[in-house]
Amino acid sequence: MSHRPQLHALATRLMGCRWKGEEIVQEAYLRMTADTAARDIKRPFQFLWSIVYRLSIDAMRRETRDPLSLRRSFAVPECRDELHEREEKALADMVTPERDVVAREHMARMSVVLQQLPAQTRRAFELVQIQGYSQKEVARMLNVSAPYVNKIVKNASRILDECLIDFD
Repeated sequence: MSHRPQLHALATRLMGCRWKGEEIVQEAYLRMTADTAARDIKRPFQFLWSIVYRLSIDAMRRETRDPLSLRRSFAVPECRDELHEREEKALADMVTPERDVVAREHMARMSVVLQQLPAQTRRAFELVQIQGYSQKEVARMLNVSAPYVNKIVKNASRILDECLIDFD
């Protein structure tokens, strides 16, 4: 129990709410004491630290996966504003049929514009922006200099931005 403040600080930092952090720490202690093999642990603080960390990550994943059904047991006064903000953000980020149609239209427009770009520019843009290669790697692949890759990727980005602005 002497490490409780450190464990609570970890859970609070990860969860963003001290009440949620307290719930995580309590759950960690319950899990450790329920395990009969836990009595033979040589470094209980490190063991508890890993339990708290994993429980926090699991809780964050649950909230991320289903943000509208955040556990109301955590909705104490200090967390209500945060809970409300997360729910509003989740609602704002939800895909609606209208947003889906607009996104599909943007993708179709971008595909047409990409096809109109010179082959080397299109390839460099796809490798950097879509596939995640560095500009140096793309420069080696295309046998050009890295500054040139930077220039043509910026140019392609500018052209796509202009097309999407015109589209809106």
